[in-house]
Amino acid sequence: ATEIHLKYDTCTSDRIQRIHAAGLRSMAWLRGPIGMKDAVTSKYFDVGNEDETMYDVLLRSGVQSICGNRPEVIVKVVESQGRRINWTAGSSFDEEKKSEDWTLIALKT
Repeated sequence: ATEIHLKYDTCTSDRIQRIHAAGLRSMAWLRGPIGMKDAVTSKYFDVGNEDETMYDVLLRSGVQSICGNRPEVIVKVVESQGRRINWTAGSSFDEEKKSEDWTLIALKT
């Protein structure tokens, strides 16, 4: 393994630091509504509530990539922190339109 994928609410600074100290990369994921209708309506009530505060806290944990549902918000938060996005890391996000149903956004290290 070269990367650990964590559900967003398990990304603590301590956990992320331990992952990086072990020589691994980190990625946070958030539940996606497509294909997960039952889980979304009965278990994961936070889908669709991805806002600037959520992404800011997640990014400050030190996570290196985010697979989220509101890429335009992720981009805004990343840019407000003066960070850059590595668009060559497999993103399905349209940088010019700054929109997509979901995306994997990798941060430049």
